[in-house]
Amino acid sequence: MPAASDTCLSHDWHLRLQQQAVTDHIPLSGTLELTYRCNLNCIHCYCNEPATSRGTEQELTTAEWCATIDQIADLGGLWLLFTGGECLLRPDFKELWIHAKKRGLLLTLFTNGTLITSELAQFLRDWPPYSVEVTIYGSTPATCLSVTRTPNSLAACLAGIDYLCQQGIKPKLKTMILRHNHTELNAIQSIAERLGLEFRFDAQPHARPGASPGSVESFRLSPDQVADLDRDDCIRWQAWQDFAATIVPKSGSRTLFPCSAGLSTFHITPYGSLQLCGMIPDLAWDLRNGSFHEGWHHALPQHREATVEVSQCFTCEHFDLCNQCPGWSTVEHNHLLKPVEFLCQVTKARAKLLTAS
Repeated sequence: MPAASDTCLSHDWHLRLQQQAVTDHIPLSGTLELTYRCNLNCIHCYCNEPATSRGTEQELTTAEWCATIDQIADLGGLWLLFTGGECLLRPDFKELWIHAKKRGLLLTLFTNGTLITSELAQFLRDWPPYSVEVTIYGSTPATCLSVTRTPNSLAACLAGIDYLCQQGIKPKLKTMILRHNHTELNAIQSIAERLGLEFRFDAQPHARPGASPGSVESFRLSPDQVADLDRDDCIRWQAWQDFAATIVPKSGSRTLFPCSAGLSTFHITPYGSLQLCGMIPDLAWDLRNGSFHEGWHHALPQHREATVEVSQCFTCEHFDLCNQCPGWSTVEHNHLLKPVEFLCQVTKARAKLLTAS
């Protein structure tokens, strides 16, 4: 474990790098969704087409992905996230991974872990990732089955984690907290602690794009429950308290996107859509009809140009504590600006707890 001073230096270096990338408009960090297909069928996931889906015919080819990776590297890209769906379903996964590694990119892998074999773990040892994150959905087979709707998913996930650990690769474990598994949060965290692995959770799943209104409520916790989970995790709560102490009220107009989307970060779908954000499919550039360079330097900046002079969110005293953004609004309401009531209620519950602490 690095010393505290080393951690601060690392954070400061990363922050300066991000700021310089925004200034110079460098595609520093990007997400490559290699496929929407997945071998699991999680109740909350919006990237889980069947593993045998014919959607594979529309996916970028190996050559198209490699050409795109080359353009990203040529423009100064540094970090790439390989994800899906379950990106290990692609038969050319290793070829794409090696190509990106040879271009000097730092690669992160998001996976459900169930397709990691001893041989694949050895491959990752030989072509080391910057990071691997494995999602685990429960501490018992029954709970994992209720979330993934796939038999033996827990056993397969734990086996994949073990294969990685045997090769000296320490994955980070994470979980999406739902009504189906929230009572097992401590037990899931105990699995990570027993294996000596980092762990984090997210308790704010969003709706599936195009899903019927209200469908997300069948698996999402209440806003008070989400805030309570933050408070009950001492490290997480300290981070919230530290962040709240830095908030300075702002006035005037704000840009539509408060994040680095299209400034230093990007998202590419399996079908070659270069997007500001993976949650907003309409603000995009088709890589099959133009280069990454054109999309990055011309199309995405135009999408970011819109500014918002008036929004009810901007007058909220808790705006800076909220996760409200155009992406959330799009997947929940198919509208860039419409507030997501769930996020409003979570933020108010969290603010109440912060005031009381």
